Amino acid sequence: MNDKLYLEKAVKYLGKLLNAKPLRNTTEIKEVKETREYLNGMMYEKKKIRSKNANSYLWALCTEMGNILRLSKEEVYLNMLKSYGQVLIIPVEKGTTPNGFFKYYEYETSSKINGKEADWYKVYKGSSSFDNREMSILLDGVIQECNNLEIPTISDNELEKLKATWNGE
Repeated sequence: MNDKLYLEKAVKYLGKLLNAKPLRNTTEIKEVKETREYLNGMMYEKKKIRSKNANSYLWALCTEMGNILRLSKEEVYLNMLKSYGQVLIIPVEKGTTPNGFFKYYEYETSSKINGKEADWYKVYKGSSSFDNREMSILLDGVIQECNNLEIPTISDNELEKLKATWNGE
């Protein structure tokens, strides 16, 4: 798809959101997701790539937290995304969910929009698609949570070295 078509779609869906119209079906949800991903790619085209070491470390910490809290690493991870991650709130037609389009989401509320029933969902971006800044915020938060639970973490110096690798330093 070319830039002009994506921008036209973005304007269309932004208009719907500004006019508080819910997305009507899974096709519209998919188009919004694709458009958002494409536009994010355009905006952050030159973003610095971070290593997978940070994501691996994040999951290791989530596993340790889960062992102490008696939760699965996935439950801990979702809680960390909710606390320190990126969120988007989207309306969808009542009875529709963002399942299959977004991996991490939760129901927020229902309301009427222009006389139509809509369900609102919080949609969380997964850490594998985070840029350096977003990953830094998430990892710092998870490390703080681990410190609160007395789970050993890497030193501040080691953390800075890990973050420096994201910038190719």
